[in-house]
Amino acid sequence: MSGIGGVRPATTQFNLLKCVQNGMEKITEEKGPKILLLDKDTQDALSMTCSFSDMLQKDLYLIDMLSSGKRQKQGHLKAIVFVRPTDGNIADLKSELKSPLYAEYHLYFTNIVSEDSLADIAKADEYEVVQKVHELFCDYFPLHSHAFTLDIDRPLVTGKDIGDASMRCVEGLQSILLSIRRKPTIRFQKNSEACRGIAEGLARKMKEEAVLFDFRKSDECTALIVDRSSDLITPLLTQWTYEAMVHEEFRICKAKARVPVESGKIEDMNLAPSFDSFWSENVHANWGDLCVAVKNIVESYKEKSSSAESKDSKTANLEDLKKFMDKIPELRKDSIAMGKHTSIAAELGRLIRTRKLLEVSSLEQDMVCSNTHKEHVERLYSLLDDERIAVTDLLRLVLLYTIRWEKSKDNQADKFKERLVARGLSSRHEKAFNQVLKYGGSHVNGGLIDDEKKLSNILRAAVKGMQDVENIYTQHDPNLKKIIQNAIKGKLSFESFPSVSTQQAQPVSPGKLKEFIIFLVGGVTYEETKIAATLMSEIPGLRIVIGGTDVLRTTDVIDVLSH
Repeated sequence: MSGIGGVRPATTQFNLLKCVQNGMEKITEEKGPKILLLDKDTQDALSMTCSFSDMLQKDLYLIDMLSSGKRQKQGHLKAIVFVRPTDGNIADLKSELKSPLYAEYHLYFTNIVSEDSLADIAKADEYEVVQKVHELFCDYFPLHSHAFTLDIDRPLVTGKDIGDASMRCVEGLQSILLSIRRKPTIRFQKNSEACRGIAEGLARKMKEEAVLFDFRKSDECTALIVDRSSDLITPLLTQWTYEAMVHEEFRICKAKARVPVESGKIEDMNLAPSFDSFWSENVHANWGDLCVAVKNIVESYKEKSSSAESKDSKTANLEDLKKFMDKIPELRKDSIAMGKHTSIAAELGRLIRTRKLLEVSSLEQDMVCSNTHKEHVERLYSLLDDERIAVTDLLRLVLLYTIRWEKSKDNQADKFKERLVARGLSSRHEKAFNQVLKYGGSHVNGGLIDDEKKLSNILRAAVKGMQDVENIYTQHDPNLKKIIQNAIKGKLSFESFPSVSTQQAQPVSPGKLKEFIIFLVGGVTYEETKIAATLMSEIPGLRIVIGGTDVLRTTDVIDVLSH
C-alpha cells in the first residue's frame, strides 16, 4: 500500500452542502474509467447533495456498495472507495483487498482513520493495489448549508441512555470542525451528563489529533452542546413552516418524503435543496406564504406552456420550432416541481382542515405564551369534547399543559388524562404522562416556568409582543434562540454552560462571538434550524452550523415518552 496520507479540508466556508460536494469533486478527479464503492451512509449523504447522473459523466462506469458480494472482476477499472471508517467497513475492505477485483484502489474515508485500521488495510493489501488513502471529513448528513443531522435513530437519547451514541456524536462533531476548519471553545449544558461526555470527548479528540487541528484557535468561535431536555415544548408544538410541516406529517428522511397523492397512492418525493429550487426557496415559508408561492408556480407554468404552444406548427419556421424544442426540458422540470409541491400542499391543507389544526395550534401557542390558566383549562376541556380532533393531537395539548403548568396548585393534568383515556387513549400512550416531566420538567429545564414573576420576565424576553405578532400560530420562540442571543452578547452564563477546557474561558466582549457550532443531544427541530438561518440573515457576519442526533417530530417525542 502506498500514498497513505490525509487531505486538508478544501474549504473554510460554513457551508456543509458545499463541503460534501467538494469532497465528491475530489473523489471523481481521478482520470480514467472507474467504479465508485460506497456504504449506506455515504450513499445517502451523496444522494442529498450530488446528482448520481452527473457523477456518471465523470468516467464513472458504475456505482455500487462495498459490501456487495455480486460484483465481477473488472481489471481495467480503478475502484474509488468512499466509506465511513467503521469496523464493519474496514473488515469489508480487507476482504476486498485480499481478492481484488480492480486494477487500483483509491480509498477515501469520511473521518479520521485509526492507526490500527491503517495497519490492517496495509496488511491485507498483499497485491499492492491501494494507491491512495485520504480523509475527507464529511461524516454527517447535510440538511442545508448550515444544518446537519447524524441520523442516530434514538430520539431524545440523553443521560446514561446515550451509551455508544456518544462516540458517534463526537465523531460527527469532529468531522464538522475539520470540514469547516475551526478549533472552537467548547461549552456544554452543565446539568446534562450526555452533553458533558460529548464535550469532553470532543476536546480529547482535538488534543489527540493536534496535527489535523493545527489551525489557529478562534476566540470568536464556540461549540455549544445543548440537551433536548432544556426545551421539550418546541418539538411538541404544531409547526407552520413548509419544511417542518412536511417532516411532521410525512417524515423527511435523507431528503426524501413519502407523500399521499390522489387515489390513495404514496409517492416518494425528492426534497434535496440542491435539486429543487422551489423547496430551497420556501423551506421556511409559513403556511399562508407557501400557498401563495404554490399558486404562483402554477400560474407561471401555465403561462410558459401556453406561450410555447401558441405557435401554429403549420406556419412556424425552423427557428420557432427550435425555440420550442429548447423550452421542453425547462417545461418538464417546471411541470415536475409544480406537480410535486401542489400535491404536498393539497395534502397538508386536507390535514389542517380535517384535524382542526388551526384550533389546536391556537391553544398550544396561547398555553406556552400567556399566563391565563383558567382560560387554558376551559379551552382544553372544549377541545377534549370535540370528536373531530384526533386523540394524538389532544395528547400533545395535554402534555404541553402538563409542562407549562407543572407548578400550578390548580393543575388539572390528571383530569385531562382521564378524559383522554375515555376518548380512547392507548395504554401505551398513557405512559407518556409519567415520563414527560421526568424528561422535560422544571428540574431539568432549569425551571423556565417556575413562578409567575419569572414567567413574565421570560415572556417579555422570548415571546414577541402581541402588537408585533404577524401570526398567532407562531408566537413561541425556541429556548435555543435566547441561548444564541446571550452567547452573541457575551452573556451566556458560565455557570449553566461551562467551558470544557481546564482553564475557565473568559467572557468575551458583546458582539465578538460571531461563529457557532450548535449540537442538540436528543434531536434538533426544523424550527430551530430556521431560527439559526433567521438570526444569520439579521446579524451581519454571524455564522452558525446547527445539528443534532436526529431531526425530531412530535410523533418521535410521544413514542419515546410512551415507552
